[in-house]
Amino acid sequence: MEYEVEVLKKLQLVNSVLNKLGVRGIADTPCVALNESRNFPNYVEYSMRRDGAVRIDLAISSDGMQVGIDDMTEVFDWSDKQVSEETNAVAEVLEMVFSSAIEIKRCGSNYRRIRFLGEGGKCLRTCKYVSGFFLPISCRVYQYAPLLPKGGASVSGRRLADF
Repeated sequence: MEYEVEVLKKLQLVNSVLNKLGVRGIADTPCVALNESRNFPNYVEYSMRRDGAVRIDLAISSDGMQVGIDDMTEVFDWSDKQVSEETNAVAEVLEMVFSSAIEIKRCGSNYRRIRFLGEGGKCLRTCKYVSGFFLPISCRVYQYAPLLPKGGASVSGRRLADF
């Protein structure tokens, strides 16, 4: 597929992050699948999966780039202008997403908290999603290994605690 220039620039950014993590590129990564039905010159989608790691979806368009985690879309959403002007910041977030252990707390269908965990379980960043009313009952915490671990996988995808 021949992609538009804006899409190619974002793919090059993703590939530079993957190279930093020791992977040749998005097309050469075994845990990455191209969504053939969503592959156009101005838009492309990838799904990244590995045993023990949470699914990460990457949508790249001429207008911007989005990262989805598990069943949450647009966890990170950058416009084309943001990607161009804040390339290093976007690259740092992508590296964190790809190389961090991820903890997800679910309380029913209306509450999600995503924590990106670095070495020693240190929280690097937290994202929360609340839609409508929720009660903090029947909450479950799941912890997943990094998609592309820097030093080797550590945690399997399992429920850690019931609250």
